[in-house]
This record gives sequence, structure tokens and C-alpha cells, in this order.
Amino acid sequence: MKKSSVFYKIFLPMFLLGTVLVTGFGLFIYKTTYEAIESNYLFDKKSLLKQIKTNIEWKIRTIEYSFSTYGATKNFSDIFTKPLTYTDYPVYSEIRKELNFIETIVMDDNNYDLISLAGKWGVVNGSLNQLEDEEVEAYRQKYIESKNNLFWKKKDKGIEMIITLPMFEKEKYALGIAMIDDYTINQMTDQNGEDIFSIENSEGKLFSNGEQNSEKMPVTAGNRSLEYNQPKIINENGKNYVLLKSDYNNWIYSLAVDQAPVGKMIRNLRIGLFAVSVTLIGLVGILAYSLSERFARPISQIQERLNLKSRGFSGKELDVVAQSVSQIIGEKETLSAHLVTQKPQLETLFVLSLFRNRVEKRELDQRLQQFGYSSQNNCYYTALVQIDLLEDSHGGERDLLLLAINNIITEIVPEENRMIPIVLNEEMQATIYRMDKDDPDASKKVMAYCRKIQKTIKEYLKLNVSIGISNQFDTLNESKLSVDRAKEALYYRVNTGPNSIIFYQEIVPAEHEKSLIRYPVEEQNRLFEAIRSGNQEVQQQTHELIEAVFKQNKNPLSREVVSIRLINELVQLGQLLGVDSKNFENMKQIYMKALNNYHPKELEKLILNQLVLPITRCSQEITDQEFKTLSENIMHIIYNEYDRDLSLDVIADRLHYNPNYLSSVFKKETGENFGDFVQNHRLEVAKKWLRETNLSVKEIAERLKYRNPQNFIRFFKKKEEVTPGEYRKRYS
Repeated sequence: MKKSSVFYKIFLPMFLLGTVLVTGFGLFIYKTTYEAIESNYLFDKKSLLKQIKTNIEWKIRTIEYSFSTYGATKNFSDIFTKPLTYTDYPVYSEIRKELNFIETIVMDDNNYDLISLAGKWGVVNGSLNQLEDEEVEAYRQKYIESKNNLFWKKKDKGIEMIITLPMFEKEKYALGIAMIDDYTINQMTDQNGEDIFSIENSEGKLFSNGEQNSEKMPVTAGNRSLEYNQPKIINENGKNYVLLKSDYNNWIYSLAVDQAPVGKMIRNLRIGLFAVSVTLIGLVGILAYSLSERFARPISQIQERLNLKSRGFSGKELDVVAQSVSQIIGEKETLSAHLVTQKPQLETLFVLSLFRNRVEKRELDQRLQQFGYSSQNNCYYTALVQIDLLEDSHGGERDLLLLAINNIITEIVPEENRMIPIVLNEEMQATIYRMDKDDPDASKKVMAYCRKIQKTIKEYLKLNVSIGISNQFDTLNESKLSVDRAKEALYYRVNTGPNSIIFYQEIVPAEHEKSLIRYPVEEQNRLFEAIRSGNQEVQQQTHELIEAVFKQNKNPLSREVVSIRLINELVQLGQLLGVDSKNFENMKQIYMKALNNYHPKELEKLILNQLVLPITRCSQEITDQEFKTLSENIMHIIYNEYDRDLSLDVIADRLHYNPNYLSSVFKKETGENFGDFVQNHRLEVAKKWLRETNLSVKEIAERLKYRNPQNFIRFFKKKEEVTPGEYRKRYS
């Protein structure tokens, strides 16, 4: 069947528009999804590169720490400043044990060597080698005379690390050499896929897990703009690279990202979007065809029945016109009836528009007439009703309670003395009272209505409400100002207490008085101290702080400023204590609730549950973990340096903590005092030496830093009930 031109005029634009929209939407979805997938993929690669850097630097720092710790001992200076030959096997054995200890700490099978430049010998690959003068001089010129303490060299199978010893002395006379092979670095990279990982420093490439002639990473170009420990993504020649610069040794870690996984992830998306787009275009075509057919048919019928192409008219066209007019009249009557039923909703919107100052003066009288109000010789008051404190017994349905209050006001106040009452927001109900301008008792009548409303609400709803009443105003165009002043009057119930009725003019003198903002610093400090110590008194301290806020700040604005400052101080305290930022995600909602809470109990409940208790719990967890870590560090030092002069002051200086604080932490975590723990550990070491070595009691006492061997013997006998000599006879 041939279609009319009207059909195609409707169908083609609809179909083309729908096709363009579907295609554009599909392309937009594809682009945004691809970018999101690629962004997440690159984010994972940045995290991977940071983890690789952490793993590699941990091993390097462990090697450096092991060499430097050994180089700082007196035993090291005694050995490495003297010649060493094969006849000095005990010394050589001790050096081998130290190298094995380093290998154990680092937990790998790499080679670790020590070279004495002063003694002209070295333990290399497990063997004792004597050095020629030329070799010693070459080492000195290359490493000792340089200002650096740490050097790196690219080797065929890994990276060679050279550290000058002793680390913390000006005069260097030894070298520590560690070979970190490629296999070890590959194990630490812990990555999958075809990504190419490499390490470069100022002298060139140190490592790459790709082929030797792999593509050059854009490290040199990106080095100038890199920030320490901040991964950066660079796109070069259509390929993404992740770069990371280390603040430890200025190495640049780079990762050439393999894009193949992104392509695999996006392939199904392309297929799916194409299928969906084709289906939607088909549906658009069907819908456009149906709508075009539906709209074109009546138009064609009208053209045919009215015979618009001819000059005359027939009776049928008039019948169509008559039917259309009758239909329009019927629809108008239906619309009028609908408007009558919708009058309360429209009137409510009108009052809301008055409060929001959205009704212009020129249309005010017309709108009042539409709703049956007279604007002649009237004065107005705006009254706001707010629930003082919503108890759990009311079910927490504030919206329903405000609606019930709205209905009570409708029944108590006659229509001639009010406009339609409305629920202004989730906190307040509002009514505009209409009084005779010439009535001298107009304000008294408003007060009488408000008292009756308050009494009825108390009787039927078991609620205490406060009512704020604006000053008298003569035109409804001042409704916004009146509702603001009613709110200001309502805010002053903080000073008068709950179940109050307050006129704005009663608080005007107080409004103009100077009001200082008083912040309860002492109460805040007590609360913060309780939070830091995890004290159970945080609830009582919070109560005292909120009580002080309301007692010292009578002005609502002052109280709001103090409340916002208190919240900010609590958030700052939480951040200083290391509390997870997730605990502060709903801060906007907390601020809004604090500004809208004018009852001390509600504000106290908000501050306590949303901030104080979560911060206290998180702070206590962080403190417990800190205590555990500090105790482990102290115990590690004791286990490794028991044969040195150990004191809590020395360890506190090394760990950058107060000695008294470390003492209390150690006692809390281990149950022992620091001195007792050191003595008990030295006792265990002495027992081992008595069983396994030929050291005399005097030598053992000296090594364990006893000034008098008799003190050691008395302590040993007190603990073991036998003398050291008797213990050796019994267990040797």
C-alpha cells in the first residue's frame, strides 16, 4: 500500500533521529567504558610497579643494613684492618659465618663478598683471596675516594652492589659486595603477561626482563618531570609506559604495559554494543513506523473528510467539526473538575512560592482571588512549629507527625484567620495567620491559637513542640522575610527551653546586643585526651562539652559556629591519629544535622555516635599496633646487640621516641621491664656459651657487659640456683 507524503515526513525524521541517538549513545558507552577499563588497568599497573619497587628496595635496604651493621662492630675493625692468611682459619670462619648470616637475613642464594683494602685480602665466592697492590689501588680510586657510599654495576646476570665500609665512619678501609642476579629480581617483580619491566639509573639500564634489544623505555624523556614515589603514565608511539622514580637511590623503574589484555576485555563489549545498537535501531524503525502510521492516518482522514483540496465543503466535514468541538468541551469540563480536586495542592504550592519569594507583586492579587482570599485590610503573621525532641517511643516518623500537626492546625484555626497550613520541610510546619489590620489584639489572638495548638499536640500526640512567630507584616510579598524571622524566634528556644512560644519582637533587643562566640577549650581538651587514651569516659566528656556549648553560647549563630568548629576539630584529630578517611565520608550530612539540631541531647547523640566513638575505636586499634611494632623493634635490637652496652636511652634515641614512653610500651606488650628482659636474654646466651664453648666465666661476663664477674656469678646463681662453673659441669 502506497504511503502518503505525511507518513514519510513523520517517519524519516523520527527514524534518522533515533538512529543517530542510538549510534551516538553506543559510541559514547564504548568510549567511556574503554577509557574506564584502560584507566583501571593502568591503575593496577601503577600499583604493581610500586609493589615491585617496594620488594626490590626492601632487599637492597636489608643488604645495606646487614653490611653496615657488621661494619660498625669493633670485631669488624679488628679483622679488616689487618692482613689475613689461610693460617687464620678461625677468623676466616667467622667472616664466612657473617656472610651466611647476611644471606639468611636477605633470604636468597646470591653471592656476598667482603674485601679488606687495609689488609689487602678478600673473601670472594666463599674463598679467601689475596689482593695485589694494583687491585687495591683500583678499588680505592673507584670507590673509596668517591663521596658516595653505595655503587651499582650492571653485570651479565644481574646487578652488582658495592658498599664502602664502615658506613658511618669517615675513613673507609673495606668493601661489601653483593650480586643480585636477574633471577632474584624476576622473582620479586611478581608480574604476569607480556609487560616489559626495566630499571635505569644515571649511568644507564641496570635490568630488563625483555630482550637485550627491546624497545627503549621513555625514561630519559620523562625523568625531568617525575616526582619521587609518584607513578606517572606516559604514552609514546601509541604505547603506555608506567614510570616511577625512587627517593632511595634515584633509580627509575619503568613498565611497558602490554595492551593485549585491554583489547581482549573490550572485544566482547564491541560485539555486545554492536548487537544492542542494531537491535535498538530496529526497534526505533518499528516504533517510528507505528507512530507515523498512527498519526498519518487521522491526518489523511481529515484531509479526505474535509476535502481540503476542493473548494467546497460537505456535511461530513461539519459533523467532524461538531464532534471535535463536543470533545473539546467535554475535556474542558473534565479539566475543570480535576482543578477543583487539585486546589489544596495548588494552594500549598502557592504558599511555598510565597515563602520562597517566587510570586511577583503584579500577580499576587490575582492568585489570592483564585484561592478565595481577600487582601483588603489584612495583616499577617507567620508561625513555625517544630518538635523539640523526638523520642524512640514515637517511632521516629517525623514526617507523619508533622502532617498530623498540620491537620490539627487546620481544625483549630478558622479559615478566615489563616491560609492553608503546610509542612515547610522535614523539620518544621508553617502557617500564615490572617488578622484584621485594625484589631489591636491581633497578636494576642495569634498567641491564643498557638497555645491551643501546643496543648492539643501535647494531649493527642504526646509531643512537646515550640512555636516561633514572626513580627506583623502587611503584604504577603514579605512572606520570605517573615518565615526567616519566625525561624530566628524559634532558634531562641535554646535559651527559653522546650515547649516555648516565642515572638520575634521579643528577641529583637537581644538580637542587636553584642554576642561573643565562646568556645569551651578546656572541655574539648579533656574530651580529646580521653579519645587519645581510649578512655571509657569519652561519653561523659562529650556530654560535658555539649552542655558547655549551649551554656556559653545563647545566640543561635554563635552556637552554630561553635558546633561547626567542634566538628572540624574532631575531624582534624581523627586525621592526626591516622583514622581511616572512610569514617569521614558523610561529613556533609553531619554538618547539616548539626546546624538543624537545636536540642542538646540530639547534638550530643550526633557528635558521639558519628565522630567521637568511631575515632576512639580506630585510634585505639592504631595505638595497639604501634605498641606491638615498637616492642618488636626493641626486642630485635636486644637479640642482636646483647653483647654491647644497651640502655633504654640509647634505643629511644635510635628509634626517636621518649625513653619513658618506650618503657611503658615495652612493659605493656611483653609483661617485663626492659632491664629484666635484657638480663634474662643475656642469661640464656651465657648458658649456651657455658654448654657449647670453652670461654671462661670471666670472659663470658665481660662479653655480656658485666663490669664485675662476681656480679654475673651472683645473678646466675640467683636465677639457676647453681654457679656458672657447676652449670658447665652438669651440662657439658
